[in-house]
Amino acid sequence: MPRVKASPKKCVKSNSQSNTWVFLVKGEALEIPEGWAGSTTPDVVQLRHPQTGAPALFLFSPSDTIVQEVLTFSENQRSWLIEDGTKSDGKLQLSTPVDPLFLVLPYLKKLPHAAPLDQIIKDDEFPETERLLSSAGLKHIGQIADKKSEELNAYIYNEEKTLGWLQKKTERVADVLKEKGIHCTGGAAISSTFVKSSKSSESPGASQTTADKYQLKGESSRQSGCRFQKYIVLF
Repeated sequence: MPRVKASPKKCVKSNSQSNTWVFLVKGEALEIPEGWAGSTTPDVVQLRHPQTGAPALFLFSPSDTIVQEVLTFSENQRSWLIEDGTKSDGKLQLSTPVDPLFLVLPYLKKLPHAAPLDQIIKDDEFPETERLLSSAGLKHIGQIADKKSEELNAYIYNEEKTLGWLQKKTERVADVLKEKGIHCTGGAAISSTFVKSSKSSESPGASQTTADKYQLKGESSRQSGCRFQKYIVLF
């Protein structure tokens, strides 16, 4: 469907200082489909986080076709100068693209039988979850589920497909990190140009690349009993 780009303004804020957020939004979430007659403003809503199950903020594009996770960066003693005023809360909100299948997966996985998507993707505690039904990425649901009925559009979770889907995502991220020379040491991402202190007890060759760690984790998880729970999840 053809799209019309919205205003290039990426910083979204309200008129009230007490409710003002400094928000950087990924451009595609501001795009408006041609002929769209609804709201032209992205919505920030609460959904269940697929990893923790806790409430988390997500941003939907005006037509709900794009969903992004909202991340908050907060540092002490930081404030914002906005127009003629000062906002003491110096937090920065940033939206980042997320595959909607990650958000759908927990609901799909807990159902022991095939069901239509509108019965799978629903959550009484988080009613905005139903907006995922309009997300563009949902067309790839076949990568984590089997379609059982053409008439009802019913799907059932497929573990083997899901593990393969996760592995491909892991490998793509690992390839990018490897290409950029980013290594992991003690859980922290470090550029290959970073010079370590001579006091460090770790030898230069002892650190693993993130790609290697992803690969090892994936392999060990496939050999364990809890294959899905321990498999690396890029979210």
